[in-house]
Amino acid sequence: MNEKLNSENRAENIEALRTRLRQTEQQLTSETDNRKRADAEVVAWKFKYEKAEQEKLYAQTHQKTVEVAVENIVGIASALWKLLQAQPLQFILEIG
Repeated sequence: MNEKLNSENRAENIEALRTRLRQTEQQLTSETDNRKRADAEVVAWKFKYEKAEQEKLYAQTHQKTVEVAVENIVGIASALWKLLQAQPLQFILEIG
């Protein structure tokens, strides 16, 4: 009788181990898939970052710098203010 119980216990233990192994394999597969998706997303973001860096470098190397003296800006602003005070409606129509 003990032999029969031991045999049944072994069979149950083996089945429990198989079930646990299947669950572990499924979890490992799921984690592997998640890792692959995350890796693909990292590659995509790296590509976007590198492209943005290239665009930034292009913009920096191809931009035109224009220096305007502060006095000129003040003079232009002053002239515009005088023009606006003298002929407000005409100034608005010409700009608009």
